[in-house]
Amino acid sequence: MQNIYLLLLFFCFTPFLGFGQHIFLYNEKVEIQSRAKAAIDEYQLLLNTITNKSILSIEAKNIIQNSYKNNNVQQLFLNKNVLVESPFHPSENIEVSRYLQDFNLFVEKKTYALFEFKNIRISEIRQSDYPYLLIFYDIEFVGKFNGEFFPETFSRVAEFRIETNEKNRLDVLMVNLRDDKFENYQASLKTHPVDSLGNFNALRSQEEDELYTGMNQDQFASHENKRKTFFGAISLAAAVGVLIFLITKTN
Repeated sequence: MQNIYLLLLFFCFTPFLGFGQHIFLYNEKVEIQSRAKAAIDEYQLLLNTITNKSILSIEAKNIIQNSYKNNNVQQLFLNKNVLVESPFHPSENIEVSRYLQDFNLFVEKKTYALFEFKNIRISEIRQSDYPYLLIFYDIEFVGKFNGEFFPETFSRVAEFRIETNEKNRLDVLMVNLRDDKFENYQASLKTHPVDSLGNFNALRSQEEDELYTGMNQDQFASHENKRKTFFGAISLAAAVGVLIFLITKTN
């Protein structure tokens, strides 16, 4: 029984030691950021498509469903149950399936784009119950919702979950959309502004810039793999050390 308690304690401590958490290589971080930015661009296109007068309602419905359908090339959201803080329904979180249908059903459709995303900022990858990053952006919308004019500009936050799928590839999918009300929280994150051409600075510190200058692709990949192995070995050694300490403590 005592050994069972030790094992339980061991598995409780290892997450705090970093053992078992994904350590992203620099190239992976850049890919994740780029895919999240591309998803935000696709989301803007989705809103403008389903509110376009030339698109039939049934076509818009199919586009919406594809945005949260698993293993679909147009998938942007983790699933249809992703919760969204809707600007159309203050103080209410609704499922993304209903949220997008609101655009389809209640926005007065035009032949031109109604939505433009501006001031896009991308956060660093962070760790909670899962790895994630945030994208902050402003939406400019000039139009009517349910017969009434809507505020011209409002600020939003998209949260992206990062996980490995069954094909051992990274998925970067939206798991939450909400209003940007927490300016202090935003300021505490290191974000990367996106310029008018859609470019942004990569997740690389000044020290990394100096370290990687002059490296070719093979040298860079080799260095990153060694760094990943090194941190993995440290985490494992720390976890084993905790286990040995706990065993010694009970004897």
